[in-house]
Amino acid sequence: MHSTLARRTALTLVAVAGLGACGSTPPSQFYVLAPIDGAAGAAASPELAVFIQAVRVTEAVDRPQIVTVEDSHERRFSEFSRWAEPLPANIAAVLAENLGRRLGTERVSVLPTQLAERPDVRVTVDVVRFDATLGGPCRLVALWSLRDGESGWIDAGRTEAAATADGDGYGALARAMSECVAQLSGALAEKIGARARPGGG
Repeated sequence: MHSTLARRTALTLVAVAGLGACGSTPPSQFYVLAPIDGAAGAAASPELAVFIQAVRVTEAVDRPQIVTVEDSHERRFSEFSRWAEPLPANIAAVLAENLGRRLGTERVSVLPTQLAERPDVRVTVDVVRFDATLGGPCRLVALWSLRDGESGWIDAGRTEAAATADGDGYGALARAMSECVAQLSGALAEKIGARARPGGG
């Protein structure tokens, strides 16, 4: 009787262990947007100080999970493919790096305390759309404004950017989204550079 009870107990433990193995969840993978090298055609001045004052992102994608497009009315949240940091902060950091490279200045910051004096230009960006499809196209739509710290001029505009993922995974998706942010950076750099160069508006 004892041997029968022991056998049943052993079988029960094996079954429970098997259920635990089947029910285990895969580890989460974390991704970031990254700066992309670009031509410094809009170079202005190494003394130019730029402050990324705010980056706001539509709530549809501003969440830890990476959001992908299924169709025009459906979005999918990946529980196991996530952003390593909040998307607005990541975009702001990438914009700062891209703008610094394109404008030829190291004085681009997302924190006002990192600038020793009042910035020459303050940048505000509202990402109103950031659609991404696994293995497919990515589209960014942003409204932005630029404010000069000295004269108080304001320039504002709308930029659309598009790229296509070079693979089916989330890493390729993050690269395509990074390319969209790089295109937005280029548009902003052109506007800032035109103001900063001699004879600018």
